[in-house]
Amino acid sequence: MKETLLGLLNDIREARAQGPEALIQRQRTRLAEIVAYVRDKSPYYRKLYQDLPEHVDDARLLPVTSKKSLMAHFNDWVTDRSVTIEQVRTFVENPAMVGEMFQDKYLASIGTGTRGLRGIYLMDNWPGPVYAALTAYQNNVWFPDGELLRVLTCDGGRATLVSTSSNFPFHVNTVRRAKNNPRVARKNRIISVHTPLSEQVAQLNEFRPTVLESVLNF
Repeated sequence: MKETLLGLLNDIREARAQGPEALIQRQRTRLAEIVAYVRDKSPYYRKLYQDLPEHVDDARLLPVTSKKSLMAHFNDWVTDRSVTIEQVRTFVENPAMVGEMFQDKYLASIGTGTRGLRGIYLMDNWPGPVYAALTAYQNNVWFPDGELLRVLTCDGGRATLVSTSSNFPFHVNTVRRAKNNPRVARKNRIISVHTPLSEQVAQLNEFRPTVLESVLNF
């Protein structure tokens, strides 16, 4: 895949122009690449997939995993052998590290544990541009005829209501985007859902955002 935002957007358009069958084939090719990668890098998946065919491009062939199993075998599950659960847990449980990079290469976050088990997640620099490209493409569908550009270039910015009590994924990603881009920092404001409602309203009235988003479960 192409690594720049523009390159990724062009890649999306080219893929869609090729039709449904080409999209399905692309999905199968990438799934096979992922399976091959984790078999090579992760002892957990190497054992889990030992009875599968050498080439797997159908997700229905893959054994079901669970967060409970993955967290219990974290040190064997991760594909980077320098990462351990003890290191990551210490990192994500430190509020001062929100938006910082674990080992200078991974964005680390922790789930809310609403189902009784808190998952720990690592993300390198690659998913960010992919997510941005997918979001930009979808926004062009939702905001046709130049409406998206008018929204993005108006005086207001984006306000995000989010739980800031821990290094939750959405909070971590929002903080990181602001640290990476001064313009994003100026045009975005994080408002903690833990502040009194009257203070949330006051901050929104003062900032006057064009876009308001709220993610309370991450």
